[in-house]
Amino acid sequence: MHTTGPNTPTDHLSDITCVAFDFGRVVVDWDPRHLFRQVFTDHDEMEHFLAHVLTPDENLRLDLGMPLAELVADLVERHPDSSVALEAWRDRWVETIPGPIAGTADLIAELLGAGLRVVGLSNFSAETFALVRRPNDVFDAMHDIVLSGHHGVAKPDPAIFELLCERNAVQPHNVVFFDDAVGNVTAAARLGFHSRLFTDAATARHDLVELRVLDATPGAADAARTPPRP
Repeated sequence: MHTTGPNTPTDHLSDITCVAFDFGRVVVDWDPRHLFRQVFTDHDEMEHFLAHVLTPDENLRLDLGMPLAELVADLVERHPDSSVALEAWRDRWVETIPGPIAGTADLIAELLGAGLRVVGLSNFSAETFALVRRPNDVFDAMHDIVLSGHHGVAKPDPAIFELLCERNAVQPHNVVFFDDAVGNVTAAARLGFHSRLFTDAATARHDLVELRVLDATPGAADAARTPPRP
């Protein structure tokens, strides 16, 4: 999905100075199923739990700054039959991220080496991000990180995109934005960002070549291209 907003004509490509990355499924391999496959013995039961108990809306409460223990206590009160899974999520949250997304750290290093400003823009709890940041030094290489959990506002709200621009002294047409969620990509495009749907690091690098941010010489990220599904 290649999306450029109404305020990002092609003659602005030379103005790109900044690349912004979402975190979950872009920089790190976040998926609650990594944990819950170890908690549930039945796949359908796990999916029902994620659809009706630990829903995206509930996870957003965490991303907006609600303490993890407080959220779990509230959910256990409303869903006592799911207490074991919910308490596992509280106590073993770090297991929702088994590692990085292949190739993204190399791509970020290439961008930094090319003189680009690299920033993070993520719907993420400040509490849980602290657990992720320690073993992933790619975050320390970024010039800035804007988390929903720090500011109480989340994508796709325009306010968090505006905050990113204010903090980094850029305009939307100066920024390439990668996210794995179509709604966030669309929201950024409407504001004038060069927004791209992230699928893997090699495809993201190809997008950056098309935008004339990087040259066409293959980088280390190309080794991480996601193979086509059968």
